[in-house]
Amino acid sequence: VARRELEIDLRIAVFNPPYGQRMRPRDLEALYREALAQLRDLGFERAVFITSAIETAEKVLMELDPGPAKRLYVVHGTLPSYVYAVELG
Repeated sequence: VARRELEIDLRIAVFNPPYGQRMRPRDLEALYREALAQLRDLGFERAVFITSAIETAEKVLMELDPGPAKRLYVVHGTLPSYVYAVELG
């Protein structure tokens, strides 16, 4: 859609999933897995996201093995969090 409507190629996705909503770990795990897989399948080269659900994010990254990932420790409000920059392919 972006290519057709805006005449640009989108290569990087930046997001904060699921902003403002509490999710059970297994639902959050499914969200991360599906989002990263969809972005990869759509041709995105990199995904950047922030999360305080560090164990869940690490589990999904280990399972998907999308490529190199960089991690930046931050405090988001009062929550210890990581910003992940993941190479999708």
